[in-house]
Amino acid sequence: MGGLKKITKKNFLPTTNLGMVPVYAEKLNEVIDEISGQNEVIALTGDYTLTDQDYGKTITVNNAAGLTVTLPSTKTENIGKSFKFLVLTTITSNTFGIDTAATSDLFYGTVTIHDKDNNANDSYFVPDGTNDDSYDANGGTKGGMAGDVLTVTCIAANKWFVEGYTRGDGTLATPFS
Repeated sequence: MGGLKKITKKNFLPTTNLGMVPVYAEKLNEVIDEISGQNEVIALTGDYTLTDQDYGKTITVNNAAGLTVTLPSTKTENIGKSFKFLVLTTITSNTFGIDTAATSDLFYGTVTIHDKDNNANDSYFVPDGTNDDSYDANGGTKGGMAGDVLTVTCIAANKWFVEGYTRGDGTLATPFS
């Protein structure tokens, strides 16, 4: 937890004349719990299902054969919370997938795919908001190369906002389905 320490009866200064401090201490401890995960990394080499405790963490993807990450269900208390994905190894077979927990949880937002062989060719892909509950990068036309960065944020019940900058090769195509 780095330099953050929870407030306890042992480390609280009882000589402080701040009557509401114990009430605020409980809320402060909740904030510490929330932000303490923001510097943590989950290093993936295989399929993984994220939980509510994983919000704020950076997810590294390091498997050329691909893998699938399943997001937790969208909940009101998780609105505004996000995951950051970093692709460390180019996908050479299968896909790097991000799936929602339910087909009713859909992606919104934009992913830019830059053609690695043509600096003048950036394509922007937007999920249509009607049925796109999966992101699949294939290491080629749909992104999935080392250096790709994606952030996925819960923005409402049944809504994930995705933004990313990725690299692709060939005739670029949407990674959303």
